[in-house]
Amino acid sequence: MTLILKVTSTNPQVPLSQLLELPLGLDVWEVKPDHVVLRAAEPQAERLQRMGYRVEQLHLTDTYLSTFATEEAIAGYHSAASLEQDMRQLATSQPQIVELRELGRSVENRPIWALRIGERRGSTRKILFSWAAIMPVSGWPSRFPIDWRSM
Repeated sequence: MTLILKVTSTNPQVPLSQLLELPLGLDVWEVKPDHVVLRAAEPQAERLQRMGYRVEQLHLTDTYLSTFATEEAIAGYHSAASLEQDMRQLATSQPQIVELRELGRSVENRPIWALRIGERRGSTRKILFSWAAIMPVSGWPSRFPIDWRSM
């Protein structure tokens, strides 16, 4: 059984940032200065408690998803395929300011895309926007900044 948990720590020797760095197999959903919300199996939750974290169960994952991840709610979001199609269309229609680049492949061999909106390489003008996304196993997109100066 998987749980949605709120994890906190007041102990400086057990920082929340450690949850993002250690290979604990956690599915992190939200990071705030005072807490982390994540999805974990019961043994993982018990391990976090043994490590010194305060763990509060918010929901059972299956119950939460069946309540909130309805077909109607999901229809309002892009799939990986529709997001890629929209990014390709934007890059094709505005080649003077938009660049789409495949940065690599995920462990599931899916493309990791970077989208840049702004002046092209060699310009002295600043980049207006850059974004890269991967679609992890959980199905929620992850974002990270891209340093386009090296590209």
